[in-house]
Amino acid sequence: MPGSHVQSVQNGHYDRFKAFHHRYLRVYRGQPNQGNDTFAKVALWNRATISPLIFAGPGIPESQRVDAPVELFSIYPTLTDLVKLPKPQNMEAKSIYPLLKDPNCKWETPGITTWARNNHAVVSQEYRYIRYEDGSEELYDLKEDPNEWYNVAGEGKYSSIKSELAQYLPRINVKWAKASRYDNNDYFRKQKAEQSE
Repeated sequence: MPGSHVQSVQNGHYDRFKAFHHRYLRVYRGQPNQGNDTFAKVALWNRATISPLIFAGPGIPESQRVDAPVELFSIYPTLTDLVKLPKPQNMEAKSIYPLLKDPNCKWETPGITTWARNNHAVVSQEYRYIRYEDGSEELYDLKEDPNEWYNVAGEGKYSSIKSELAQYLPRINVKWAKASRYDNNDYFRKQKAEQSE
């Protein structure tokens, strides 16, 4: 299959290949000369982590779009608010019910995404901050760079933004469960072998 796409490009069908590429793949280029060619379906960038979160029912306005960074962990506390049940004391996630009532309300809670163990993204309205288990970092200014092509983590003027977002990184990173069957690539297999309970 990949060979057919290379052949297509060689035969002058670049537009068709480009459409395939943008629909199914994202190759991250990073900063020039860094060699960061990575498929995004196993990454912490927006195109790999975005998913629709839809609520419908009594007390929820119809046909309303909310454009705020939230996380799927917010589903349970949101449901407890909607049905007026008490929340468990140890719940870390935050209800997005205030956003459902008023999409323009002040929302300062970032969304957190985790990929494997100790690899996290923290997303605010303006920035995406990523820290990997090896300590490397990425920071994207989403207003200036919505495609997340230019990593500005190394620029000194962003150090306060990185510090602010880093405070939301999970403090506890549980080990892999031995029974986990999530082993679809070498990275996961290696990490599970070294970091299972």
